[in-house]
Amino acid sequence: LIGVVVITVVTDYIALATTTTVTVVPVYMGIVLHSLGASLILLTATATILWKHKDNYVRIANGTEIGLRAGVTKKKTDRQNKDRE
Repeated sequence: LIGVVVITVVTDYIALATTTTVTVVPVYMGIVLHSLGASLILLTATATILWKHKDNYVRIANGTEIGLRAGVTKKKTDRQNKDRE
């Protein structure tokens, strides 16, 4: 969890934090804990998560992905504008 927060704060992208976490955990399970079965199950979940985030990766590469800070600021601004109406 701490890793997700740190990566999100540093990069401003939750998708990168998720990707890092779901990639590191199966490797950790396989290498450190010597749990091949759990590692293989987690790798299946990892592949699914990576596939679900593929559009985010393309937007990040193109510079069109809205980062966490921009998203929070936009929602706050949208709420303030709605309150003024």
